[in-house]
Amino acid sequence: MEVIWNKVLGVSAAGAYAVIVGALCGYPVGAKITSDLYENHQISESEAKYLLTFTNHASPVFVRTYLCHICLKDQIPARTVFGIFALSDLTIMLLFRFVVYRNKIQFLSADKKKKTPVSSSSGAFLDVSIMNGFETVTRLGGYILMFSILSACISHFWNMKNLIGYTLSGILELTTGLCRLQNANIHMQWKYLLTLFLTAFGGICITFQTRSLVTRKLSMLPYITAKLLNGITTVLFALFFSKII
Repeated sequence: MEVIWNKVLGVSAAGAYAVIVGALCGYPVGAKITSDLYENHQISESEAKYLLTFTNHASPVFVRTYLCHICLKDQIPARTVFGIFALSDLTIMLLFRFVVYRNKIQFLSADKKKKTPVSSSSGAFLDVSIMNGFETVTRLGGYILMFSILSACISHFWNMKNLIGYTLSGILELTTGLCRLQNANIHMQWKYLLTLFLTAFGGICITFQTRSLVTRKLSMLPYITAKLLNGITTVLFALFFSKII
């Protein structure tokens, strides 16, 4: 099975876990899983950096319900939106695999992987899991609250009811920005492109959330670069499929 993951995505079997969970669970789970795998010596540093470039996404539930149904009011088919995101993610993955990290991705051999000890106490394991979950949720919620307040303060002193304002709001905090964009009095095509860009890029709040969950041993530069390129390629694919270009 590992050979298949190596050939298809250029990752190890452990790295494939981060790919699958990241695709299903949304921001910033993929990055956290990648960091945990690296810290537990299940993947190499080069593979961890590579995984960070394409494992952090908005969840399918978020895209289908909030983005397509609430923000875009089902005016754009969900399958089209999912297809655009998938093509953009694939493009970024191929770019970093065959251009940026070409011949640089190393896989840990079985003897170098750290064996994870089985806890002798299920109660202790449960306690650690619960506390880890509380810490993660609190940290993520704190960043959402902080950037939502920042966005509200900026909108109080500056009129953000224009294209630049909606874009800035979404870049600061994704959900708040999409909420404002939902009722914006702008052309549907601009609304469509902006929502796709912001969702693919993630924004500053999600970047801070990701940084807080990723070990300091891993640079965030590849991640930030990949997410920015992801946003741009998403818009280009959206333009292509809407026959604007």
